[in-house]
Amino acid sequence: MFDYKKNNKVDISTLLERPKVIALLLSPKLSAHCQIMRGFSDYMKEHDCDWSIVLHHELKLRKNDVVDLWFDGIVADYNNEQIRKFLEKRDMPVVGLTSGRDKQRGEFSHPIVTIDNEKATRMAFEHLAGKGHTTIAYYGLQDDESSFWSRTRLDSYRSLCQKAGAKSYVYEGTQPTFSAWLEETEKLRLWIDALPKPCGIIVSSDIRARTLIGVCESNQTIVPDEVSIVSIGDMEVGEFFHKTALSSVDPNWVMAGYLAAEMVNRTLLAQEVPRISVSQPEVIDERSSSDFRSVEDRFVLKALHFVRLNACKGIKVQQVVDYTGCSRTLLESRFKEQVGHSIHQEIHTLKLEKAKELLIETELSVKEVAKQTGYPSFHYLYGLFKKELGETPSSFREKNRIGIEL
Repeated sequence: MFDYKKNNKVDISTLLERPKVIALLLSPKLSAHCQIMRGFSDYMKEHDCDWSIVLHHELKLRKNDVVDLWFDGIVADYNNEQIRKFLEKRDMPVVGLTSGRDKQRGEFSHPIVTIDNEKATRMAFEHLAGKGHTTIAYYGLQDDESSFWSRTRLDSYRSLCQKAGAKSYVYEGTQPTFSAWLEETEKLRLWIDALPKPCGIIVSSDIRARTLIGVCESNQTIVPDEVSIVSIGDMEVGEFFHKTALSSVDPNWVMAGYLAAEMVNRTLLAQEVPRISVSQPEVIDERSSSDFRSVEDRFVLKALHFVRLNACKGIKVQQVVDYTGCSRTLLESRFKEQVGHSIHQEIHTLKLEKAKELLIETELSVKEVAKQTGYPSFHYLYGLFKKELGETPSSFREKNRIGIEL
């Protein structure tokens, strides 16, 4: 019988003729890593890089593998200590990706791409302050993986509070086991209850923000009117599973992937490569969790909360009044005084904004969009768009999908 392992000899000369082979030791299960790979792909397309890409889940690396024979370059998750130790002593083109910037100088033997946690935290802080919050808190975990990035975000938050002359409010929980879940969420609830209201909360990650919003919902703490929330992104929107849409700072993982590809290319071309490249966050994806308006009246807060959750269910003003337990005349007067327009206008605005969002972000038919946003018919929504925006729902979708401003 032919022994393949014994007789499979590699002709080294053929390795010199093949395209450059680059291994991406990243996890397709993580949203951030998927965005990094997209940025890497963007660079390859823009610069016509004829590389053959091998992904992590196609490999099983062993301690004694001769990786420099098979790969011309490697991009790896350096938050993963096992991978980092496997690669750190290898004399070949390697680019490490980390999610923090406070421990990397002089620590790694290969060039590093990282994100700017200090800037991401500052953007979240300034966003909440710009909404009118004078009390801004921070929620994270003591034992987040690769905790140096979490520590950098917490230290940045404390520094920002000090500069603003504001008191800091910090809760660092622990990753609960199944049996300790209720105990941990109860501690978080007590911390939320003790915070001055209204307040903003910076959350160390989207995953932590899911827990926070869930506790607020079960505790009937109104988001964003009592507690506004901004996280630093590490999840796709579709992974969130809460009615309250999360505002988050985009760490710009796509740019991190682009920079990693650039560093690989420069190494292959024998050009100078910086030891550290930093991907700068540039935008906050603003959603309902931080859509705060300074409102003091409790009845108006309840009305805003009810409208936000139910506007697209075809509710009328009287249903809002019934929910608050206030008289209609008094509620409408207070609402207009504090919000600046009527309850009816608030319902109308939220429904229209939701219709715009569905047209841009989904493939739903215009008829289905009308149904999901509480309009009586396709024709009603069609007429509304013509009246409010001067165009049809279909033309609005087409323009916004190709990036043309209205």
